[in-house]
Amino acid sequence: MARREGARRPPPPPEEIRRQLGWRLAPTDSERLLVQFYLIPTNYSHLATQVALDWLFAPVRRAARRVNSHQILP
Repeated sequence: MARREGARRPPPPPEEIRRQLGWRLAPTDSERLLVQFYLIPTNYSHLATQVALDWLFAPVRRAARRVNSHQILP
């Protein structure tokens, strides 16, 4: 009988499901701040890597441009 009664009841609203599972739609401000501080070193290391690669490959790019500019087209 309890099964029949449960089958007739509508499912809980999405807010109740989120509350029961501990889900949130947006992180709190303190969590957002922690994520930003976590990503700062990542951004700096990505920037430093990009600058180093550009610096290392600059002569190769210049040489390639020089070779392509002197090509004679048929």
